[in-house]
Amino acid sequence: MLLSQMAADAAKDYKYDIILANVNGRLTEISDMDITDEKVEFITVGKAVGNEAYKRSVLLLMLNAIHKLDTDNRIKRVTVEFSLSKGLYCDIKGDFVITQEFLNDVKELMRADVKKNLPIKKQG
Repeated sequence: MLLSQMAADAAKDYKYDIILANVNGRLTEISDMDITDEKVEFITVGKAVGNEAYKRSVLLLMLNAIHKLDTDNRIKRVTVEFSLSKGLYCDIKGDFVITQEFLNDVKELMRADVKKNLPIKKQG
């Protein structure tokens, strides 16, 4: 059976969304990996490791949106400075002024990408 199908079938048994799996002691993304006799435990955002994975995914969505909006390459660096309550404080460096309009555009692009349900693929 595929790991993605196993996660979909098991979702009803979890309070929070399943976002990772522990397959034979190794964390792995939910994918079309074929599972035969492996030991599988699903991880949700209710667990610390799942919450951290979720935050990384949101950061990647944000960075992608910022990159799309920076059509004239004025942004030199985006950094996460520290966490604040349940959020992250980020800073943008370069010949660029952060406006409310820009933040709204980032938010809109992030939501559009979520609706597309695009996978986040590791490179390298």
